[in-house]
Amino acid sequence: MQGLQLDNLVTVFEGGGQIGPVSLTLDRGQMLALIGGSGSGKTTTLRMIAGLAPINGGSLYFDNQDITNLPPKARRVGMVFQNFGLFPHLDVSQNISFGLRMTRRGKEITASKLAWILKILKLEGLQDRYASQLSGGQKQRVALARTLVMDPDILLLDEPLSNLDANLREETGHFIRELQQELEITTVFVTHDQEEALMLADQVAVMANGEVLQQASPEDIFNFPTTEKVARFIGGSNIIHGEFTEEGIFKFSAGLIRPHEKRDMRTSLNHKVMIRSEHIEIYSENDDKGASNSFGGVIASHRFYGTHMRYHVKAGDEDLIIRHRTRNQFEVGDKVTLSVDPEHVWPIETAI
Repeated sequence: MQGLQLDNLVTVFEGGGQIGPVSLTLDRGQMLALIGGSGSGKTTTLRMIAGLAPINGGSLYFDNQDITNLPPKARRVGMVFQNFGLFPHLDVSQNISFGLRMTRRGKEITASKLAWILKILKLEGLQDRYASQLSGGQKQRVALARTLVMDPDILLLDEPLSNLDANLREETGHFIRELQQELEITTVFVTHDQEEALMLADQVAVMANGEVLQQASPEDIFNFPTTEKVARFIGGSNIIHGEFTEEGIFKFSAGLIRPHEKRDMRTSLNHKVMIRSEHIEIYSENDDKGASNSFGGVIASHRFYGTHMRYHVKAGDEDLIIRHRTRNQFEVGDKVTLSVDPEHVWPIETAI
């Protein structure tokens, strides 16, 4: 299915420096999350797609049509900015219909599309309110309505949930996802929140230093990062140093563990593996229940988080974090056995 394609896009800043080359692909009707730290190039990439940042190299396609040099108005791209950008002197209806009126769509078409978007965005009854009379979630929906009423081919969202209270973020996020699927609109959104990206997107792209480190499904980004930078950004809390034996077993300071068979690393000697904190089982030293793929450690600290215990464990030279739902609370200094399923031991290649 054809959709959005960024082929080595580059933008150069006036004061020096650049973002790119950036290469991404997204099927029509899917949602892509761009994640990364501050200055990684996420928002600038969004602005290149919208035509708000110059493209100094590479090509941009939608449905196999080259839109690289088209002006913003000709690209059929709608962008919702982080601060929503509502006009304070206009009410909800006037804010939403602003673009329709500026392009002289006619009163009947404007009224019809306004009624449709008010219904689909659940804004009926709020038509006469001004921005100062709206909640954060309502402002977000008005900003979305103002963009979607213009029938864009591509929807761009810059940190769509960052200005909302914590209790509204998940609710609004699910609303945006359901709306995007209902309208089947190709969508790219920027976030620094990995949970938000994993929750909403069909595809996730991790960016750093103006380039894409990895693009994959949320499941593959979460479980199978290709580099240590991706692993750490996506929350892979345990990166263990060691090397692989000829038999493909990972040897490190606390013992031997067998890694995931999906990635064969036997031919290299300088590697690390990622084990997520929630994938490590923990037992008392004398009550390990025959744990396989196991090694020993000592409790360095612990903290209660309500739904789980968070342990810091010293295992050989490694300081590991373990998030575990358990009734047993181990104390500092307790010797324990740690066990992990090979499925959750993921090798990460590092530069020699």
